[in-house]
Amino acid sequence: MDTKYNIIKTKGIILKTFNIKEYDKSLVILTDLFGKISIVSFGSKRQKSKNLSKTRIFTFGNFEIKIVNNKYVLENFDVMNYFDDLTKDIYNYSYGSYFLEVLNYITFEGIEYNEQLNLIYYSLLALNKNIVDKNLVLSIFRLKCLQYEGISIDSSFLPNNVDNTIKYTWQFVLNNNGSKLFTFTLRDDLLSKFNLLVEDEFNKKFNYNFKSLNIINKL
Repeated sequence: MDTKYNIIKTKGIILKTFNIKEYDKSLVILTDLFGKISIVSFGSKRQKSKNLSKTRIFTFGNFEIKIVNNKYVLENFDVMNYFDDLTKDIYNYSYGSYFLEVLNYITFEGIEYNEQLNLIYYSLLALNKNIVDKNLVLSIFRLKCLQYEGISIDSSFLPNNVDNTIKYTWQFVLNNNGSKLFTFTLRDDLLSKFNLLVEDEFNKKFNYNFKSLNIINKL
């Protein structure tokens, strides 16, 4: 923290936004150092505001946040990636929105989330570039979220009759991070089985009705 100016600097992504008053916004962001926090962006809805295009979901970058009366106020935002292309494809946008909704549900203030922030960045990048099947990106994201929650999900816990390729894939995801997670594909039948196994484990841990998932299921 820069005590002289009472400013904190952190990397993060905007998970949710709310309009407050006529020209201001409240942003829910996931940060690497301070966890999930809500910050106010004054005047960001004005047409000439430097933050007009920055203060929307998916925007990822480096935040400078001033602490005023125990509230977080956006001072400056250096954008690293807008993930603009997600908004041009209903499928990518829906999957990306689901990722943000999951992180909003499972994260809290006051906890470091460097691994989760790294995961969301490369998951959105994989969607944005259509690197691999969207459902594979979804399963990788879910499996890593479970892992980062400290849940024992080693491949040895999988049923004995599961194909060895799926077991290898499962362990590969657990053993790797970042862009390396999205460097493989699976045959359609194996992908379907892998997705079902991951979905089952994820739903056991997070019994919650994610609204964006309902949209995905209708696409």
